[in-house]
Amino acid sequence: MARRMLENLGCTVDIARDGFEAVEAVRSVRYDLTFLDVRMPGLDGFATAAAIRSMGSAAAGLRIIAMSADMQESDQRRCIAAGMDDTIEKPLSLDIVNLLVTRWRR
Repeated sequence: MARRMLENLGCTVDIARDGFEAVEAVRSVRYDLTFLDVRMPGLDGFATAAAIRSMGSAAAGLRIIAMSADMQESDQRRCIAAGMDDTIEKPLSLDIVNLLVTRWRR
C-alpha cells in the first residue's frame, strides 16, 4: 500500500525486507527519503536508523520517516532520539504521506 501511494506521488520506490537490507541499500544508493517500519525483522527501525546515521557522509541528508501501527507520543520521541526526522502512523493516509514527502524530499 505504501509503495503504491509513493509511486502515485511520483516517487521511485525500493523495498527492503528487513533492517539489514535497508542499511545495505542506503550504503549503495543515494536516497532522498526513507520510510522505516519501527518493527522490521532483523534490525528494528530504531537500530536501522542508528546504523544509517552512523554512516556519516554516506547517508548525509537522508530523511528518515518512522512508520508504526501504534505510534504514541513516547514512541515519537524515541524515533526522533534514534535519528529519525518524522513519524507516520498506520494505516497510512495518502494526504499525510504526500505532506511528509513534500516536507522532507530534497
